[in-house]
Amino acid sequence: MKTLTLIFILLAATTIAAQPPTQKVEADLIFQTAYVQYKAQKLDEAAASCLQVIKLNPSDFRAYGLLGFINLHREKWDVASEYFGQAVKLKPDAKDLLMMKSEVDYRRDATDEALAAARQVIQLDPNYASAHMMIGAVLKDRKGQEAEAIAAYQKAVQLNPQFWDAYEELGEIFEQQENYKQAEDSYHTAMTTDPRGMAGRFKLGRLLVKQDRLTEARELWDHRVSDEDNTRPTFIDLLTRAENLKKATAALAAAPNDPAALVDMGIAVMDGDHWVIDKRQDRAIVYFRKALAVKPDYARAQYQIVKAYVQIVDMFTKETKKLEAELKKLKAMDPKLADEMVEYRKTYQGGFRVLPVN
Repeated sequence: MKTLTLIFILLAATTIAAQPPTQKVEADLIFQTAYVQYKAQKLDEAAASCLQVIKLNPSDFRAYGLLGFINLHREKWDVASEYFGQAVKLKPDAKDLLMMKSEVDYRRDATDEALAAARQVIQLDPNYASAHMMIGAVLKDRKGQEAEAIAAYQKAVQLNPQFWDAYEELGEIFEQQENYKQAEDSYHTAMTTDPRGMAGRFKLGRLLVKQDRLTEARELWDHRVSDEDNTRPTFIDLLTRAENLKKATAALAAAPNDPAALVDMGIAVMDGDHWVIDKRQDRAIVYFRKALAVKPDYARAQYQIVKAYVQIVDMFTKETKKLEAELKKLKAMDPKLADEMVEYRKTYQGGFRVLPVN
């Protein structure tokens, strides 16, 4: 958006030079009105004004470009792309508008068109960093083109070292290639480049958790300036689970027959995202049953067995009889805890669900 003012003052006179003087003045005035309307977020009025400009002068690229921005704000990606495309046909050297078309095409998942437009921008200006970023973004998920994506991101940060997003993306590519050292270096560079120190922080944290470097991962979390994490499971969830599992494992190793340690181990094993089906509940039940073998009246262990079966039955209803039997045992041990599990069963929802048509 920052190039908008520049784009529409460029060659304002020459775009309509072929028109009669009065028509030229009228088109200029209407376009100025359209731009003011756009800045005031009066998008319908701005669009109508742009169409008047086009009627007066079909070759005025400015009006098509502004219509592209208007529809970008409306999140009508296909329409915006079409208008940006018409604008650059009229003015093929308008690299900023061409870059906008590339970005809109990327948003609407027309990645081939986004890639083509970005490459056209680079033909016009080999030092256009955002175009190299776009090439990297398109190619990083295309099998066999990762090397080209890496080269594009590296060129982008060479041209603009403040593109910390590029370092993040490089880290992801290296991590997918199991080149963990370069991935870690890239995430660190993203953090140090970002003034807030958040770029790459949580991705680096996930990598450290994967490598069981939990102390370093905890330091990353403790020195954050934001909790925003759009990846699921979040970094803090992964870190907390890993820490709990490590703690429970150590406690159980120190006291292999301690019922409390066995239950804590089972809880740590069972902890996970509700949509993930990986038999962790079955693995956890083994620990809960071992705790009951040591202490047959241990309601806490039986409570966790029932909880595990509630989660299992949510996806596998054939296990319902087992759940009912375990719930009956819990009720005999501790009616209050059994009532908690009855409520938990009513509210628990895990896994992916297909909603009814209506």
